Amino acid sequence: KRRGIAVAGADRTSYGQTMLAHPIVCATLAGWIAGDPSSGLRLGIVYGMLAARRAPIGGAGSVIDWTSPSIAVPLALGSAASGWQRGLGLTAGVLFSLLGGHLIRLVRAFAARREAALEAAARAGDLSGIERWHLSCLGLHLLRGAVLCLLVAGLVGRLAFDVRWTGPEQSAAAMI
Repeated sequence: KRRGIAVAGADRTSYGQTMLAHPIVCATLAGWIAGDPSSGLRLGIVYGMLAARRAPIGGAGSVIDWTSPSIAVPLALGSAASGWQRGLGLTAGVLFSLLGGHLIRLVRAFAARREAALEAAARAGDLSGIERWHLSCLGLHLLRGAVLCLLVAGLVGRLAFDVRWTGPEQSAAAMI
């Protein structure tokens, strides 16, 4: 499970950019793993619609990490969550997608620091440094995706199942 989470996170930012990282796909798969693929699909559709406004094709566009919450929220809630808990998870996922986007920008800025040195080495005919640096940064994205998913899943699970919510808070989350 954890390898799949990390692969989807890297796919979103630095690898093949296939459909695996699309919120509809990864949320449905995460929901299926958690025992409730239809809830994962519904969450993925919402996040997919939010992500569709500005797709980060080729690194352009806004950087918001919809993949991590699309995986983490269905895994955290599983099949036991009620409607209000799903609304709470959806809202928390939106907030964590912004944090994930910030982390993606930090990794990209870190990667860009070596650009001049790697370009000079490439002009001299040494391409091995570029390959090593790219694989290192890919590893950072794998780690970022896995850690963020685990963090979000843990926090959303605690918020939804361990915190006592009163009627008004449950009603507000159910409306979402």
